[in-house]
Amino acid sequence: MGHLQQLIKFLLPEEGKFFDYLDGAAKAADDAAKLFAELTRAQGRDQQLILVERIR
Repeated sequence: MGHLQQLIKFLLPEEGKFFDYLDGAAKAADDAAKLFAELTRAQGRDQQLILVERIR
């Protein structure tokens, strides 16, 4: 069991960095959700393509 714990500790980032990564991922997910919601209300193909590029 000790080797598994060492491997997990090696793979996980430092605690402070972990929460920075988590915060960044949450912000990216929130931004993407807003863009997808906006995409459902898009009027016409041109507006859809603009939003698709913003999502990328």
